[in-house]
Amino acid sequence: MAVGLGTGNTAAYMIAALGVRVAAGFRIRAVPTSEQSAAQARALGIPLITLDDVPRLALTIDGTDEVDLQTFGLI
Repeated sequence: MAVGLGTGNTAAYMIAALGVRVAAGFRIRAVPTSEQSAAQARALGIPLITLDDVPRLALTIDGTDEVDLQTFGLI
């Protein structure tokens, strides 16, 4: 699956949660919308690609207002 990773404080929580899933074996590739998101994803081991690498994204994660920490195994 290829997803877009948004930018900002709230998107950072979702990128962190996604990093936990990737560390547990979830296979995904991501297109960051900023260097900030790219740096965070790299640090978490989330594989990065560009829009040139895929015909389309499955979804883009941005403006996450609420995250269920238990769902993502963060608590």
